[in-house]
Amino acid sequence: MKPDAVHVKPLELYDDKQFAVWLRTGFEDIHHKTARLKAFSPLHYFVGQLDDLTDELKNIYNMLSSSAQTQFRLGIAIALLNLPSEFRYVQVVRELLHLAGRVHADEILNSAVQQVGNGFFGMSEHDEGREIFALTLNIVAGLSPAKGVGDALRRLVASTFFRYNYSPMAFIALCRAEPEDFPAHLTLLRNCFTRLHRENGTTNAYLTANQFVHYVDPSVIAKNLCRCSFSRNSDIDPFKADNWLVKELFSGDKSPLSLVRKDKSYAIARSGQEQGMPQWEINMGNVSNFNLKKLLDNILVNIQKVGSRFRRFNELFKKKIIGR
Repeated sequence: MKPDAVHVKPLELYDDKQFAVWLRTGFEDIHHKTARLKAFSPLHYFVGQLDDLTDELKNIYNMLSSSAQTQFRLGIAIALLNLPSEFRYVQVVRELLHLAGRVHADEILNSAVQQVGNGFFGMSEHDEGREIFALTLNIVAGLSPAKGVGDALRRLVASTFFRYNYSPMAFIALCRAEPEDFPAHLTLLRNCFTRLHRENGTTNAYLTANQFVHYVDPSVIAKNLCRCSFSRNSDIDPFKADNWLVKELFSGDKSPLSLVRKDKSYAIARSGQEQGMPQWEINMGNVSNFNLKKLLDNILVNIQKVGSRFRRFNELFKKKIIGR
């Protein structure tokens, strides 16, 4: 059962502070054994009936006038901002963030995100801090293209509770908000990625590369790749540059993109779509960008070596089978 305009009429009189109280109290009561029956009164008949509480509140939101919807969204921001940073409110934080994402409440960017970053991210109980941080990044990134999303994400990265192992999720969130600026996002997170890869290696880096291509179009990658930082000096720490991302993009069975040599230039295509499908020539930028050229050449050589070994193995395997 969904509400109509008559049912939501009492909420039309609410201002942002009243919506904040209504939402916070409702989310607290909905998990209480007895109070849940009246949670979100006077619309309690339409809440708690389905599996997805956020969907039910979105149905209520949809029936409000545009002015009441604005007050509703501001209420989410106020509720988040004023919520005590205590473990018992973690579930309320989760639900407010999910609701903000569902109704596209970019009002949370300037105040509520900072409040969450200064409290809930520091929680260690059952790794709640990491979970809330990941959820916040995802919700904020999903508010794109609203103005200020990128700045809000950078504020989260600058938080004292930011951990180096958050760097992959932070990078993807920033790429969702500002895809063409991915080189700047790598620069912002380079020290974190360096520590992460030193300690854990790059075994799972292909996951970051695949998510990256999901949110950043290959044409954008080809145009802006030259703005990244590359190194051809094997004497320095290999993780201090962005070489790792390029290798994960083009090398290995799980790479999302293919690298193609075209005369004296290079092009990229989606993996498995090299023939007859769109290809994008890589912008080399400054003609002296030797490091990028050297890196791409090395990747192509390694790909050819792997392909050659596979063909030899396949031929020997076939001869062995036939010989039997």
